[in-house]
Amino acid sequence: MACGHSQMPGIDFTEVYSPVINDISFRIAMVMKLQMNLDAVTFDVETAFLHGDLKEKTYVDCPDGMVTFGNEHLLLKQTIYSLVQSAARYNHKFSMVLMGLEFERCPSDPCLFRRGSSEKTLIILCYVDDNLVIGKRQEIDKFLEEFKESEFKYTLEEDLNDCLSCDIQMDPETVAGWIGQPHMVKKIEKTFGKEGANVQNYTTPGTPGFKLLKASDESEMIEEDLQNRFQTGVGQLMFLIKHSRPNLMSAVRELSKVLGKATKAAYKELLRCVKLVLGTKLKGLKMSPKMGPDGLWTLEVCSESDWASDPNDRKSVGCYIIFLNGVPIAWRSRSQKVVSLSSSKAEFYACTEAVREAPFVAQILPFLGIPVKTPVNAWIDNVGAIFMTENRTSSSRTRHMGARWWYVTQLQEEDKLIKVQFVGTKENISGLGTKNVNAETYHHHEGRLISDRLEK
Repeated sequence: MACGHSQMPGIDFTEVYSPVINDISFRIAMVMKLQMNLDAVTFDVETAFLHGDLKEKTYVDCPDGMVTFGNEHLLLKQTIYSLVQSAARYNHKFSMVLMGLEFERCPSDPCLFRRGSSEKTLIILCYVDDNLVIGKRQEIDKFLEEFKESEFKYTLEEDLNDCLSCDIQMDPETVAGWIGQPHMVKKIEKTFGKEGANVQNYTTPGTPGFKLLKASDESEMIEEDLQNRFQTGVGQLMFLIKHSRPNLMSAVRELSKVLGKATKAAYKELLRCVKLVLGTKLKGLKMSPKMGPDGLWTLEVCSESDWASDPNDRKSVGCYIIFLNGVPIAWRSRSQKVVSLSSSKAEFYACTEAVREAPFVAQILPFLGIPVKTPVNAWIDNVGAIFMTENRTSSSRTRHMGARWWYVTQLQEEDKLIKVQFVGTKENISGLGTKNVNAETYHHHEGRLISDRLEK
């Protein structure tokens, strides 16, 4: 192994990290597999970091026990473990091998590859040295035979049950799927199980209408050991949201605001959210895609904001959720970067953040040969914000919003990619990510995002 800590950037290395598959691309592939009833296998490249070709001239000290004469060093011909650039150089070589097998790399996601079309379409998703192959079984077997001729050796997993630390279940007969993270739930239970046992059962992840405040001085902060446990718990919950539990977005965003200055109230809210997670262990991302009658795949973008709702800085909270054939593939809840002076502006900013993902998704789908219905409906519940997206006017109240305004306008009027439309507040599912809602509202929308584990 190399002493990577002694390498100097710009001299010993330039590229550092290996790119990994985008979360949205991964969920699109899962919907594609389910909707088109495709097969899937995973394979892990063995000793991956020993295969990369070095661009820089790199020397290492001779290992102990090697006979040397004077001040001699070894010149590396290829990467080895602990070398800073090993992951990046492996990814480059692996990509070249795939493209040599007639695969095409997606221009939007460098870890998504495709070859063939129609019934012969085969796609590969790369996460460093772990790879997911989706397509018809005949095409998968053909690829694996070709790949054996390369210098890479691999370990094959025939069944797609685990990928990216997620458990995956799919039922082709009912066209239903489920993605969960039981490993992370077990970690949360190990960390907070004893404390959670003393907390009453709740039906929502966060106290309705409750806003957390940072501690104003050290006397209000919890002890250092509890502070560390608080940060650990928030990190675990955030990873749970990443793949399988978008219903926790608002509660965890509130907790993340006070990571460095948590109070007893914040710790109590953390235990409330943990209690809900432990009480719903079998819940995961719901995948029940529905194809439209015209045979086109449908995208829907939902966005919402809660104006000036953060008592710490009066910034608004924005949220968006994107659905592909009714399956959630992208979501985010976060405080906006600027203070909005009206609810319409806050809604407009939230809409902008949402439609920023639309071009990315709209490029991924045609690359995979998926016909998409356009324009994509972007649902918001503020008439003033819709007016801003449709009218080329400038006033003292809106002229400072130029860049965002022009971006949404171009996507809607010139590119014809999106169509901003009105939806009632009660039916806007993205409201789950802007505030801690009551039980009635929460359960009204929860079923579109998560479901119980499929029965075997």
